[in-house]
Parts: sequence; structure tokens; C-alpha cells
Amino acid sequence: MPPCLWFRAGLQATIGVRAPALARSTLVSTGVNAGLDRLLPHGGLGLPRLGVDGVGLAATAARRPRRAGLTGQLPGDG
Repeated sequence: MPPCLWFRAGLQATIGVRAPALARSTLVSTGVNAGLDRLLPHGGLGLPRLGVDGVGLAATAARRPRRAGLTGQLPGDG
């Protein structure tokens, strides 16, 4: 498994050099996803316990703003 993770890290680093907006949005998205992954499945800060559905909701919540923020900022986008 670690070689796979090394490949992904290298890939993200090379993409980040070509598209800094993508690198920034990836870091923000990862932070949002990690924070929501702690809160939503187990409940916390007054939120209900959602279990596996909370993990899916956290991933969706982290990726939607990322996609919206990157529209037109990637190389090759018209």
C-alpha cells in the first residue's frame, strides 16, 4: 500500500506545480473532509450521529465547493 500512496503524493505534487489553484483547493478540501469526518459519523458539536452516511456527506460537502472554485482555473479549461 505505501508505494501506491507515494505515487499519489508525487502525482498531486506535479499537478500542484502546474495548477496552484488545484493544489490550494485540494489542501482546503482535505482539511474540510477530515474535520467533517470527525464530526458527522460520530456526532459532535450538537450534530446528530450519522454513521456511514455521515462519511459520504462529509466527502460530498468537501468536494462540491472545490469543484465550484476550480471552474475555469485549470490548464486546458476554456
